[in-house]
Amino acid sequence: MSTRNSLSAILEQNKLTGPNYQDWLRNIKIVLNSERIAYVLEKKPPKEAAPNISETELAKLEKWWDHDLQAKSYILASMSNELQRRFEDAANAADIHFHLKELYGVQTRSERHATVKELMTTRLREGASVHEHGVRMIGTKKGAQNKGKKRSAPAVKNKPNKKPYKKPAQGPKRPNKSEQVCFH
Repeated sequence: MSTRNSLSAILEQNKLTGPNYQDWLRNIKIVLNSERIAYVLEKKPPKEAAPNISETELAKLEKWWDHDLQAKSYILASMSNELQRRFEDAANAADIHFHLKELYGVQTRSERHATVKELMTTRLREGASVHEHGVRMIGTKKGAQNKGKKRSAPAVKNKPNKKPYKKPAQGPKRPNKSEQVCFH
């Protein structure tokens, strides 16, 4: 890693291993901001230069690619060896950042799985109002979107004009005449 930036020591001490993504991201942004090149993480790479490009446009393009290469080098140097091998052929720093965010970002695959599982297994309790159940389901979904908040909505009191849902009694079901089948 380059010794040009004294803050780069932060990255050597805190290499990205996966679970420490949030801390690593904060540190990489500190280093890239100090170099004034953090913009390459968020902005798409410029399109290829046209044959009749002006000198100033060409200079801007070369500057962007130089900054991107520098940021990509900082990012790769601050990763575990396994992650380096995985991302060494990435086109630019923004691609690496996007894929790392997908892998280790705020809502990981396991959190999405847990949310979907909770949504799919939640049943309307006998005697509970449909409104309360709907609010709880919406709260589960919104809670998953806003990390750190409760996963379910607070209980809602039944409104006086709303009757609680009661499960219908299970009796023998008789087929109507159109459902009967003749087998001769």
